[in-house]
Amino acid sequence: KIVIGPVLELAKPIAFAGGEFRPFVELRGGIETLARVGADVWIGGTHPFAMMARDPSSGFRNGIGRTTSQTNAIGFVLGADHTYVASSYLFPTSHRAVMEKTRTRARFGVMAQREAYGIFAGWTWVSPEFKGQDPKGQVLGSVRFFWNF
Repeated sequence: KIVIGPVLELAKPIAFAGGEFRPFVELRGGIETLARVGADVWIGGTHPFAMMARDPSSGFRNGIGRTTSQTNAIGFVLGADHTYVASSYLFPTSHRAVMEKTRTRARFGVMAQREAYGIFAGWTWVSPEFKGQDPKGQVLGSVRFFWNF
């Protein structure tokens, strides 16, 4: 089954010396219909990407397109969000697994860029998504390499 749905994220970046605080609200429809509120803190000067898109699983913002003029950067990101899930195709009512109505994520990542090359590594803790899942939740790992040419 193909499911297409809109995603809307509203955010207010607030710059501070050496970084940025970015609270956000997200509304998502489609495979899961949800509302999410959270914030990210970027530490390390100006973020080297001109445009960003949020990964739906880990919550990290991924750089897309060309980078800004900053060519050498090291930065850290801390973030968290809380989600209310109204419905999910992943947990149909006929299935044994019963979806949790709320979810929480906390994340930490580090990015290093040198000239046209870079790497990002991050970890996200995700609370249980369905009843009966390990109450400790799970940890997701994220790795991204980039090369501008």
